[in-house]
Amino acid sequence: MTGTDASAYVGIFTAAVASALYVATYRSFVYLLRYPRNWTSPSLPETLATGALAVLVVALVSLSANGLDIASLVVSSVFIAALLSIIAAPAYAFRPASRPVEFLAKHGDYAGLWLLGPAIVAGLIIPNIKLQAVMLTAMAIEAIWFARQRMFGQGRQLYPLKDRDLSVLKTQAKDDLKAFRRRHHIRELVLSNDAVSWRGCEKTTAPCPFNLYVNRLGLNTAPCCREHMKDLSHYVAGALSKMGAVHWLEGGSLLGAIRENGALLDWEDDVDISVLLTADMTWDKLT
Repeated sequence: MTGTDASAYVGIFTAAVASALYVATYRSFVYLLRYPRNWTSPSLPETLATGALAVLVVALVSLSANGLDIASLVVSSVFIAALLSIIAAPAYAFRPASRPVEFLAKHGDYAGLWLLGPAIVAGLIIPNIKLQAVMLTAMAIEAIWFARQRMFGQGRQLYPLKDRDLSVLKTQAKDDLKAFRRRHHIRELVLSNDAVSWRGCEKTTAPCPFNLYVNRLGLNTAPCCREHMKDLSHYVAGALSKMGAVHWLEGGSLLGAIRENGALLDWEDDVDISVLLTADMTWDKLT
């Protein structure tokens, strides 16, 4: 084996390692996003671990036997930071968020692919096989995500919008539902000649930008979300009962249960359950 061959094999190997490190970073980051989706913050060790993986990717891409490649350092840092910000937007849009975050959340199915052009340009300009491998891997993941959403998204359950849900939608849309859907890029809204429906989320699909629709556009909470929240509240109440914990509904959830005959209020975005803590029933026991 010549020195050139050995160098080529080393380059391919380090490129594969860089790609694997990016995949690990991506998976760790996506795992962290379950926290903002539940309105909590990730733990410091988990955050540091994910950050360390990202730093390792950038370091591996930027360092070589010839020293530090500044161009690769800058491009890889900006590329990874931008892509992870795009990926995080739908999770952070669960809370009322800034308009840029909500904009990215609306286009969450394919926003990551917006970096495909810059990635191609950077890959052609900078002859760094490790950088090219990382960007290729990242774009492949985004393409798979996009295809997955398109493949599974169309088969999601449709929930007909009726009565108050439909009335609120028509009021906010000023009776022009097609223009309203197009202007706000509401992919979940399905219009046909004889029905107006909402395409529900599933575990295999991206969640809708909930707070954008409810808090910014003034729509009622989607019927699928209300159904899932009701099922979840029954599950939590059942678990608390098995544990012997005294618990009850309060706030808007209690109002809905009384006024709407057990249903949630149309605009409800959470379920309010209180638990009586005692010497025997502590937070540690509940968790």
